[in-house]
Amino acid sequence: MPFSYNDNPNDIYDGILSQTNTQDRGSFNRNLEAEIQVSFAFSVANKLFSKFDLMAAYTHEAWWQLYNSDWSKPFRETNYSPELFLRHLLDRPISFLGGKIVGYDVGYIHQSNGQIQQPLRRRGYCRVWRAYASGVGGSCFFATI
Repeated sequence: MPFSYNDNPNDIYDGILSQTNTQDRGSFNRNLEAEIQVSFAFSVANKLFSKFDLMAAYTHEAWWQLYNSDWSKPFRETNYSPELFLRHLLDRPISFLGGKIVGYDVGYIHQSNGQIQQPLRRRGYCRVWRAYASGVGGSCFFATI
């Protein structure tokens, strides 16, 4: 069974729920929960400008109060992250710190929790990023800036 421990889960609902007759049900957000992530990426177009591949990706993260039966196991937090990026694999790897840089990505990502009703809970931002792929021995590493 998946589980994670959060020592400070958001407690925005505690003030609202304390005004109603729900004290016998316990805390709405508990420290022990399941953390779930689903991600995928795929190629949209190959060899743009003769050397870049256009990629699209999506990550969905959810923190599920799976062990909170008193409150019907609600989702505490859900985040959405669509992104687009260009990938370039080098023809000749570049030696760097004992390994070889074999390619790089440059991309744009939007991350949001999808909230629109409550300004205190709404969160979203966009950023541009760059990542390098490096190989050492039989292992591959990514460094994101």
